[in-house]
Amino acid sequence: MKRIISTLLVCVLLLGCVFTLASCDKVITGSYKAGATTINFKLNKVEIVDEVEILGKVSSTTYEAKYKVTEEDGKYYITFTYEDGADKHLILNGKLALERGEKDGTKYVQIGIITYNKI
Repeated sequence: MKRIISTLLVCVLLLGCVFTLASCDKVITGSYKAGATTINFKLNKVEIVDEVEILGKVSSTTYEAKYKVTEEDGKYYITFTYEDGADKHLILNGKLALERGEKDGTKYVQIGIITYNKI
């Protein structure tokens, strides 16, 4: 009886590992930057920080949202969802095309038409 339960538990754990590895392509982690915008990806949440310098003083605005990566017809898309009443980023909002890769040794994500390099 113990051997059957042990075997069943091992099978369940292996199945969980398979599903985890299959979903890895849909998670982005780390920080990326393009110009004055920095995006910090954490599991299914994202923090977007815009910095603007006005008269020598740097001002920053932070947006928080959830994101989801989906695949349709071999292409990837990222959808940003903000909580009701939260400030929404003008560019990183809604469903946008997503491309990930590496160029000249630097990893990047291209969201819409903007390329963000990993920092």
